[in-house]
Amino acid sequence: EDYVIVEWCRDYLLTKNELSQWRSTGQSKKRKTDWLLGRIAAKDAVRMLVRNGIGRILGPHDVEIHNHPDRSPYAVIKDKSTPPVSISITHTNGKGIAIASFVDANNAGNPGIDAETISARDSDFASSFMQPSELKHLASCPSTALNTEITRIWTAKESMYKANLGKFEASKFEILESNPDSDLIVISGANGAGKYKAYSQ
Repeated sequence: EDYVIVEWCRDYLLTKNELSQWRSTGQSKKRKTDWLLGRIAAKDAVRMLVRNGIGRILGPHDVEIHNHPDRSPYAVIKDKSTPPVSISITHTNGKGIAIASFVDANNAGNPGIDAETISARDSDFASSFMQPSELKHLASCPSTALNTEITRIWTAKESMYKANLGKFEASKFEILESNPDSDLIVISGANGAGKYKAYSQ
């Protein structure tokens, strides 16, 4: 990692308010870098959404990323005539990833995103967040696809947890459809949270 590049990105891409947040975090260098990567990804997600959605060009300083008291992120766009957006952020292994969508008054849904490294997981890990039907599904997976499928289901549930702003535990969501050969995962929401489609890549 070249921290000079990190500092350049920080100084060039963050607003004064965001720089103030950066300085007040009091976290390790790695955590600060993760924080910055998430902010950059979120700004780009919002800018791309607005450009592709309504043809308006925004610069990095036209978008500020803040956190609610529960730590969920939200975006503030300088141009108040721009439709409001919702965002979700994740970071793993030195990468920041974000998603943005326009707020729909007729649909209370929010975007959710999560990323994890595919690695060997033991059975106790899967049992900690999976429903019996999901564990049965895992038992039918080829051994070569097992760790990938565990990670797919885990990240799908974490994404739904974020999309519902933490109102429902990730373990309460149940996978209805998941095919290791497909990006699509269909999830049943918990306690009336609804039915969702998640995409893994």
